[in-house]
Amino acid sequence: MTGDLLDAEFLKSLPEVKNVFFLAGMKFGSEENLAQTWAVNAYLPAMVAERFKESRIVAYSTGCVYPLVPVDSKGSKEED
Repeated sequence: MTGDLLDAEFLKSLPEVKNVFFLAGMKFGSEENLAQTWAVNAYLPAMVAERFKESRIVAYSTGCVYPLVPVDSKGSKEED
């Protein structure tokens, strides 16, 4: 089965399962499409958690792959 996970109707059509491995994500700092980056990294996990609230969910994350920078800086750059 293939589909758009950000489509609520598609998400509802997925079968009930006991376990979910959540591996979707976009690289932070994707300046080409900030709205989609936010949707995939923040909104989608909430949608999946709501849809599969009776399931056990394992979510993988790379954590912070950028170096630490001063709080008053503009943050890490893509080149980092």
